[in-house]
Amino acid sequence: SGVFGGRNQAMAEKKKLVPLEVVTGEGSANDHGTGQLQTSVNIAKICIGTGALALPRAAERGGLVVATIGLAGMGLWNQWACERLDQLRERHQVDTYATLVNTVFGPWARMVVDACTISTLVGVCIVYQITFATLLGATPLALHVPWAVENAPPSTAWRETLLAGVIVLPLACLPDLSFLAKWSALGLAALAGGFVTMFAFGISSYDGGHCDVPVPMVPSSLGSFSQYFGVAAFCFGIPPLQFSIQASMSAPSRFTSALRGALVLVWATYVVCGVGIAYIYRCDDEGIKGNILQNLPLTSGSAVVVRVAYALVCATSYPLTLVPVAGMIKPVLAIIFGSNARRTHTPLADAESGESSGAPVVSGGGGEGSARERCAAHDPTRDLTHVTPPSHSHQPIILSEPQSNPVHAYRARVCQRRSPSSTVVHRRRPSSMHPFRFRVVLRSALVLLTTITALCIPQFDFIVSIVGSFSVSILSFVLPSAMHLRMVATDSTGSAGMPALSSSTLVDYVLLAGGIGTCVVTTTLTILNHKSA
Repeated sequence: SGVFGGRNQAMAEKKKLVPLEVVTGEGSANDHGTGQLQTSVNIAKICIGTGALALPRAAERGGLVVATIGLAGMGLWNQWACERLDQLRERHQVDTYATLVNTVFGPWARMVVDACTISTLVGVCIVYQITFATLLGATPLALHVPWAVENAPPSTAWRETLLAGVIVLPLACLPDLSFLAKWSALGLAALAGGFVTMFAFGISSYDGGHCDVPVPMVPSSLGSFSQYFGVAAFCFGIPPLQFSIQASMSAPSRFTSALRGALVLVWATYVVCGVGIAYIYRCDDEGIKGNILQNLPLTSGSAVVVRVAYALVCATSYPLTLVPVAGMIKPVLAIIFGSNARRTHTPLADAESGESSGAPVVSGGGGEGSARERCAAHDPTRDLTHVTPPSHSHQPIILSEPQSNPVHAYRARVCQRRSPSSTVVHRRRPSSMHPFRFRVVLRSALVLLTTITALCIPQFDFIVSIVGSFSVSILSFVLPSAMHLRMVATDSTGSAGMPALSSSTLVDYVLLAGGIGTCVVTTTLTILNHKSA
């Protein structure tokens, strides 16, 4: 759940989120933005995605009663965190999550956010590859023979995992991915078709869940609850996405009201598609699979169509998720390896041409360059990337290489005015490599990383759970409360110490302790349970 760093230039076209062009203040209006109802729908679309396929198994582990209540509690926790972030946004007048963290805690916290963002995005890519492999491996298009073998172990899908890597590699290396948006937009339709098929088959085959198998009401162990918690956290993860959504609204101050309606819709959907399907499919002799679509019969024509359609969605969604990861890593590599200036640009030309490839260094003749080297490009709170965080759904995260952005162009003009006319910008090139070759090498390395991980850890629900327990929990549950406590302390004492105890700060303390505790405990137990399985 990026959050993540950068001014967002593209959101899903199917969500009708308007690109951020003007940073609006408190209560300000964006005539081209979305209304409250549309924003509620957009938030629901962001939440409901691939992670929902792991919910039935997670609900069974957590107990159906606990899972139902827990999903409501997860929604309320996200609501509280978003309200805190909204107060912080108005106080510090920032427009991205990463910039806010940098403002409150400093660069070290910003690095934590970037690390969590990258791990979340990479985790989503791995989930896409595993889903592609397991679903395609259960159809006549499977590369292993025979394909129609019930309960085939995950290792039989290694060929399909490699195939996924071969398919997404050339797509991920393209400079413009906008053509994939129409395919990715089919994600929710494919997901809805999958759940409809699941209900139809479950009701006809298992008499609507009437069987002798007892209904799991509570988790059997703390480890089972930990796996449920991670999946549930993954399926929400709204706080890191809040700034992008607010920027798309005609009235950003109404975000929290829109969020309430969205959370009710998301909770109801998850109860029906997660808890409801878990209740029905507990009667399956083979148990509930980590990806619930694996419970569909292998020889059913409708099941084959659903699997192939969803595998196609995963293949087209993967590149759209990988590009922001490369965008976040690229400036770091530029700093580490970029020692040779390849060519010269003006700041305005770079900003408007979209050829940004690293952190610019302002320099000029006669020692004049050092006088302005702290220009806008070297602002420590400047975002390193221009990405939209993952939503675990099937909307494109970024459609192309960085394009012209009014905010960036304005900053470049300011920088140019402050610098002498003779000042030029030497753009550092990572390892003196041509931009095209560097893009191909970097993205190919990331595809190789996710492919190897998917081969070594082919358990779909485990990846979803570990990403939700660790990185999503830090971004959604730990940092919002911690930042609000820092703001209260600064307002009351003028220092960064511990704020006085009050009803408001008490909740923050409890949620902060709960966020840290659940992150540590659930992540640890999820890993231990996976090793012992």
